[in-house]
Amino acid sequence: MNYRAQLSQGGLISGGILSGMSVFGSSTLAHFSRSMFGLNLRDELKELYLFSLLFSFAYSLVIIFEPVFFYQTGFSLSFIALYYAMHYILYIFLLPLGGMFAARFGFERSISLSLPLFVLYFLSLTIVPDHNWMVFVAVVLLTLHKTFY
Repeated sequence: MNYRAQLSQGGLISGGILSGMSVFGSSTLAHFSRSMFGLNLRDELKELYLFSLLFSFAYSLVIIFEPVFFYQTGFSLSFIALYYAMHYILYIFLLPLGGMFAARFGFERSISLSLPLFVLYFLSLTIVPDHNWMVFVAVVLLTLHKTFY
């Protein structure tokens, strides 16, 4: 039986590819959700997930105003776009190094290295209004932070 015939007869759901699953749950779906989002996580992993959630939320609240800060500091919109382009181009090249570091030394050390870089990034942003060249240091620090995080 071909795909269209199974679809028209409900075969994909009742006896085909998705057998055992229903729209609102089934034993297969319940098993998947328990194994994927289970309560049997180690305490360290729970702490890591909680930290990542809170850190990402706080980072998003702050970073959304970064382009506004650059604009009020006197940078043009084209420079701000170039800033983010530089960041992501540098990030593409450094990301494999961050992966190798995490594979060799572990995720905990990688994250531990990224957090001081993140603090230095924000400290460098405080200097940007007085010394515009610090924006280049800031982009490198942000990229290194993201590489190791």
